[in-house]
Parts: sequence; C-alpha cells; structure tokens
Amino acid sequence: MVPGTILLCAGYGAASTAMAVAVAVADDTDSGMIDRLRSMPLQVSAT
Repeated sequence: MVPGTILLCAGYGAASTAMAVAVAVADDTDSGMIDRLRSMPLQVSAT
C-alpha cells in the first residue's frame, strides 16, 4: 500500500509541474518573451 501511495504522489506532483510549465510557456508566447530571446545577438561559435 505504501509504494502505491508514493507512486500516486509522485505522479500527481509531476502532472501538476508539467501543467505549470505548459501554462508558463503559453504566457511567454503570448507576451513576446520568445521573440525577445530570438532577437538577441549570438556569437558565430554558438551556432
């Protein structure tokens, strides 16, 4: 019973974290954060 409880807790934590990350990425996309990162200059050695 204890291993099952641990697995359920770990699964719930992973799912809630994944959802939070997905929401954060969607917010960044809407606010233009990704465009700001794409417009930054890169060195030739980085590409």
